[in-house]
Amino acid sequence: MRSSGENISFALEIESVHKAFGEFQAVDGVTITVKRGEFLSLLGPSGCGKTTLLRMIAGFERPTSGEIRIAGLRVNERPPYARPIGMVFQNLALFPHISVGENVAYGLRVRSVEKAEIVRRVDEALQLVGLKGFESRKIHELSGGQKQRVALARALVIRPEVLLLDEPLSALDLKLRRQLQQELKQIQRRVSTTFIFVTHDQEEALAMSDRIAVMNGGKVEQLGEPQAIYASPLTPFVARFVGDTNFFEGRVAAVSDDGMQVSMPELGREVRLRTQYCLNVGERVGISVRPEHVSITPEPSGRTALCGHVTECSYVGANTRYVVMLKEAAAVGELIVLTPNMQMGAQQFATGQDVYVSWKDENMALVPLA
Repeated sequence: MRSSGENISFALEIESVHKAFGEFQAVDGVTITVKRGEFLSLLGPSGCGKTTLLRMIAGFERPTSGEIRIAGLRVNERPPYARPIGMVFQNLALFPHISVGENVAYGLRVRSVEKAEIVRRVDEALQLVGLKGFESRKIHELSGGQKQRVALARALVIRPEVLLLDEPLSALDLKLRRQLQQELKQIQRRVSTTFIFVTHDQEEALAMSDRIAVMNGGKVEQLGEPQAIYASPLTPFVARFVGDTNFFEGRVAAVSDDGMQVSMPELGREVRLRTQYCLNVGERVGISVRPEHVSITPEPSGRTALCGHVTECSYVGANTRYVVMLKEAAAVGELIVLTPNMQMGAQQFATGQDVYVSWKDENMALVPLA
């Protein structure tokens, strides 16, 4: 049940939270607010602090400083069982010696819910996850995907304010993982519960989330909608971590009302870019160009084309991924190019072949450098 009035718009508020283990800062000043019914992913590499942050929300770890509020209530000192949360663990933590129905009912029995209400809500939860009729099955009789659904039903049946999911799909094969990603998002929309989802998989976070918090070194480097995270990274780390990118360095050469001129000595060119940033002449900047925005041709296709040769060629289903070693810009080294295989007249290139690569200025994302 919800623990506060409907006037509380935020399901979760994390304010200047730090967590230190001795001299090591696992979480370093994180501030995030999450609206009710939002799907937020905590995305980052191993050791970035995302799981530690999730454990503090759950109550398994206590913040060194800062405040955590769920539905407007401070929960820093509350144990996990006294918080309005549900949790789906990476290892699922299902009880193997009892049935599916008893697993789902466990949280309700602990909360002393009446028997008739338990039966009704267990039936409702199993129907929600597509397991109606599985009440009597044993856990060892289920497939990996079915076990995931049982764990989700057990977490949702208590009607938490916030559902925490710690990489619950990481052990599944790719096809099943993608299927459950879609199902999980559909279920989240139906129940309107706030989901906090921890993952290191960029594609998973982009596909499922309303917003993503990209973490690195205990800090949130960028918080925003998936499209903004991918198309407009705010830091070099986000540009490089969230999908493949080609990253260059440059300096601001001139500033005007309609944008700025950026010198890119690595490529021997200058470009004019529109940007949200207020930068000064001489400041260092990064330029991110996604592989799908790079064109590859056998002949030059404009004055900005760069010559190189193909060092790798990989067929990846709908696309072909090329790695091109530049000849005229040796300091840059290799570029990644992604071309759709189904495109009309698409040409294939062989390893060792000389090619030209180019891209449009509007597909270059400017990233400030410290």
